[in-house]
Amino acid sequence: MTYMPKNIKTILFDADGVLQHSAVSWSTAFGRLLPAAEEAEHFMTSFLEVERAFLTRDAGLRSALQPVLDRFGIPQAMDEVLAVTCRINVVADAIEMLQDLRRRGFQCCLASNQSPVRATFMSSQLEFARHFDTQYYSCFLGVMKPDRTYFELILGKLAEPADQVAFIDDKAENVNAAIACGMRGLQYHLDSGPEALRAGVENLIRNDG
Repeated sequence: MTYMPKNIKTILFDADGVLQHSAVSWSTAFGRLLPAAEEAEHFMTSFLEVERAFLTRDAGLRSALQPVLDRFGIPQAMDEVLAVTCRINVVADAIEMLQDLRRRGFQCCLASNQSPVRATFMSSQLEFARHFDTQYYSCFLGVMKPDRTYFELILGKLAEPADQVAFIDDKAENVNAAIACGMRGLQYHLDSGPEALRAGVENLIRNDG
């Protein structure tokens, strides 16, 4: 007997590279804050090293970053530095598609690796709390993609069979991890345009993806 997947009920969307992108080059913006602009790349490397640790932690980012700011001569620039990471452009067509899917009865959830500062900004200032039925940020789950546990935790919270859940991400390793957990998967990058996203989602829904 041929196995046919069950109908998709929930669609998980990644954020960066799928629904949104940075409005500025972090390196360029950091360079404007530093006494020596040529240190921007070194600063960004140090910043990202600290931030990565907080993709799975929900508090303490500011305290951990302070020594980095001190070392680069901008001890009072915490708010400005973090504001750079929150300068985000959201793809309006993608959000419109989300709302259409929800009107059609699909549950749409965010599934994104984020630091607590960025997650909070996205949820409130970008109104993702309104756009999505539920948000699953790595910093609040305590584990990040592509760790299998990330997807298993979400499935547990959804209380749905994995084959009723679809996952969309711009990174192949994340999509493959979701598929390994039994979900349907789609790799998509916003550079392909909103019509490609719509077509990919419709294929998943029809079980043709």
